[in-house]
Amino acid sequence: MQNGLYISRFVSIGNKTNLHEQNLSLWEKQNNHIILKRYWEVARITREKHSFTPFKSEQAYKAFENKLLKHEGISPKAIIATLPTSPTPKAHLFSAIFVKGSSFFYNSDILALAVDNEPLGAVCKKGQISYFKISSPAFLWKMASKVCGKPEGSLMALASSSISLFDKRFDFKVNLAAYIMRGIQHLSDFMMQRTIAKALKQYHLNPKNTALALSGGFALNCPSNSFLRKHFGFSDILIPPCTDNSGQSLGQALRYFYEQAEKEKGKLVFAPLSAYMGQAFTYKHSSRPFTSAQFVKDIETAPIVWLNGNAEIGPRALGNRSILADPRTLKSKEALNKIKRREWWRPVAPIVMEERVGDFFTPAICSPFMLELVKVRSDKVPTIPAVVHFDLTARIQTANKQENPLVYKALSAFYKKTGIPVLCNTSLNDKNEPIINTPEQALSFARKKRIKVAYINGYRYEVQK
Repeated sequence: MQNGLYISRFVSIGNKTNLHEQNLSLWEKQNNHIILKRYWEVARITREKHSFTPFKSEQAYKAFENKLLKHEGISPKAIIATLPTSPTPKAHLFSAIFVKGSSFFYNSDILALAVDNEPLGAVCKKGQISYFKISSPAFLWKMASKVCGKPEGSLMALASSSISLFDKRFDFKVNLAAYIMRGIQHLSDFMMQRTIAKALKQYHLNPKNTALALSGGFALNCPSNSFLRKHFGFSDILIPPCTDNSGQSLGQALRYFYEQAEKEKGKLVFAPLSAYMGQAFTYKHSSRPFTSAQFVKDIETAPIVWLNGNAEIGPRALGNRSILADPRTLKSKEALNKIKRREWWRPVAPIVMEERVGDFFTPAICSPFMLELVKVRSDKVPTIPAVVHFDLTARIQTANKQENPLVYKALSAFYKKTGIPVLCNTSLNDKNEPIINTPEQALSFARKKRIKVAYINGYRYEVQK
């Protein structure tokens, strides 16, 4: 293969296919070194949730692609080729097994499971891959979504929201749905447990020396992810931030480059995956840069809009397209659910300083992509009630200075003032809308929701009515 720039795409063109979570990515090949340059989720740009609508023609798609390249300062003529792509479970697998980069992949044993409507398993031993068929609980959640009339993510939260057979805080309909979802969650865990136990035995794998890689829509199920880590004692867990179909162009490209390297008797070189590979936008109409004192004053007053640098990839807001709030009061949870027009019982996720995670949560894991569930330490529950779910768990995101220095600076400022290294973090979007992409959209959202303060690329804005 020629060195240079390549496009990997997962899009619908014409009426031949009807894909959701359409996406495309820009890659640079430098011999065996493969670099992810940019990642675009179509929904964030078109503002259509899940991006179901196909491009009318190849010409219409090319115009869209060229506009994205222009934003990056790249001529369409610089693109050597579009990689051959189609929806496949192998793309899911590759998006997960390379999360920690090629060095980890070639020097580790990995059990990988693509758990979606077309499930597939793989065992990777020091870079050599063997595929095998598996079953998937994904169909249970798809069926439950149709019956209950709620998205699968809402149902996952509902499964752990009602803590008794009949919870007086809920009406009969919600209690019934919660009861059903608890059963589906237990059945899903059992199915995954059985699949993994069988694979460990068949391929002679010791979980203590094996990483578990999960991908596909079911890998957004944080309770199941954490259950599997704890039950089997895997050495590590690998889940990409774009684990659903939004990661297809990532996995397709990595698979293609890996297979090319194999043909040439070489090894693919790829850095650990960053979540912050979406678009970035310049915007400076404020002369008030971030200061710790002002930020803490703002966050103690009310939730704020927070947009910084490159957008995250995948369905989670990871500190660059977020609404942040003070975790010390339930009023923050109520305000955030009102802003987003969500059910009152929906949990709000905490973002926490990586080195302080053990002070508030157990186990003290590193979770940069917000894809695992932990227990809140009993003595800390009263101090951060806004991020504690009814079963005393939280879906944490850990942040450090290297991966996201500005949001880490915000956390540090709040910690220095309050002794709490945690903030509420929810995605910057309204109900049934994609996560916001641009500064203009962020300010428009703030005005619409009467949020008085926004921080954009490190500058403070007082939002006018």
